Amino acid sequence: MFEIKIFNSFNENLRKIWQNLEKDNAEFPFQTFSWNKHWYETIGKSIKNYEIYIVCITVKKTCKLILPLAIFRNFFNVKILLNIGGYHTDYKEPLIDTNYHINKNNIENLWTQINNKLPKYDVINFDKLILKYSHKIDLYNFLQKKYSMTSYQLKFDTEKTEFKMIYKNKEYSEIKRQIRKLQEFGKLTFTISKNKIQDDEFINKMIAQKRERFYFTKVWDSFKVKEHRNLYLNLNNLKDHNVNRHCSALIYNNDIIATHIGITFKNKFYYLMPSFEMAYSKYSPGKILLMYLTKYCFENKFDAIDFTGGNEVYKQKISNKNFKLYDIIYPVSFKGYLYNYILITINFLKKSKLLYFLLSYFYNTLFRKK
Repeated sequence: MFEIKIFNSFNENLRKIWQNLEKDNAEFPFQTFSWNKHWYETIGKSIKNYEIYIVCITVKKTCKLILPLAIFRNFFNVKILLNIGGYHTDYKEPLIDTNYHINKNNIENLWTQINNKLPKYDVINFDKLILKYSHKIDLYNFLQKKYSMTSYQLKFDTEKTEFKMIYKNKEYSEIKRQIRKLQEFGKLTFTISKNKIQDDEFINKMIAQKRERFYFTKVWDSFKVKEHRNLYLNLNNLKDHNVNRHCSALIYNNDIIATHIGITFKNKFYYLMPSFEMAYSKYSPGKILLMYLTKYCFENKFDAIDFTGGNEVYKQKISNKNFKLYDIIYPVSFKGYLYNYILITINFLKKSKLLYFLLSYFYNTLFRKK
């Protein structure tokens, strides 16, 4: 019925197979060969030491499904089967030929055959799954799924909508008021990068602003690790004409007071890494920059802005579409069950914010890579 082949590297043979399938079937940039290779070579291989297992399901010599998987051994010596992409990959859907059908009764059998080709592991831990975008194949219908967050989008109808109608009148008026207050004392400019030098300037500024915010809020500073910085600084290495880096900034006099680093893919704008200068926070520079970006996308006839995962209120206010993201935890060994109970305990402790903050600070101090 089908043939299963495992790739352990992002080699040229895999690239041809993957890009042939993604051409008509990739819904998101995170499903592309270029994004997954870039993430793995920047972070997955360098600091996570993932063992990758890219699963290709072939029917009549044509690849119909790609599952980018990896096995990671954590500090408890638990072997975890992951969908690769880590912290920076916002959706982790498999890549599936939209015209391919598998009977639901055969899904579990498919996983049995996949597992026969994988090393032993203790637990499946998949995250950021949309599920409904898996088309006709529910690869996870026998696994327990848990809601994690909602992703919000703004779909444009440029033929029927005026730009100012995208924002509610009160919010739009407040942003315009903040712009006027800034302009009373200087020049305010919305700038889209036009070259790599400016790209790097905006990205480095985003990283600095994010790190200041991480320090202020006492959360883990991912950008302390050079590989996390390099993921964005080297986005031009994607070498994919469909996946393009987009850097912009809000400049007040000579100060960059807000930045955004995102991606455009198939005429959609992906809002990935916004930041702002905390010294200007009373003027809401992040909201001002988002308004300019929204206007830019509207005027340039993008189909939509995808705000990706996160339940932030500002995303909810401006969006007109959304879908849910899910996680899957599926233990297969004693260690796996123990790992699952630890995760359940952590989720329980989150309800006690003070206790969770103390435990998170302890974990980040001792175990996160410096």
